[in-house]
Amino acid sequence: MRKSARLAALGWVCLLAGPASAKDKPVPFHSDMSAIETLSFFDPRCPETPVTAYHTATGVATHLGAFTAVMSDCIDITRLATEGVLRFDDGQSVMTAADGDELHATYHGDGFISAYDPDTGCTTYSLVVFQTFTGGTGRFAGASGSATGSAVVMGCDTTTWVNPWQNWMSGDITY
Repeated sequence: MRKSARLAALGWVCLLAGPASAKDKPVPFHSDMSAIETLSFFDPRCPETPVTAYHTATGVATHLGAFTAVMSDCIDITRLATEGVLRFDDGQSVMTAADGDELHATYHGDGFISAYDPDTGCTTYSLVVFQTFTGGTGRFAGASGSATGSAVVMGCDTTTWVNPWQNWMSGDITY
């Protein structure tokens, strides 16, 4: 009788607890965004590198829908002239969904010159981006996961250093 009482008690606990939460399971994440990048030189945000990039973006992502984003990162250009390679680190991103919930992330990556047009002076940079979700607000509080992707930056404006770019990311998120 004791065994059946324990099984009955276990059954009630399972019934009251309900099914395991989907919140703890990673789900696919995909985003597509367009942004405007503004470069700042010798900015206190990035004391170790000569260039800081600030981005404002709009896009569409799974779990966010349409969103806006603000981002910034520190760009190391020491290898750009000799190898055509740049490194960006300490990236910080806040993506805001239409309902106001925010998804926070950090990011870093590498870029290289993929094209240069001597007639216009425009340089196209191709980037590889690694992103880590670090929480947020609303439904994204406690979010985790990561995504990788690519971006293309058109560097044409050497007067104001404001340039357009496009970014695509894929990975998994838990929230």
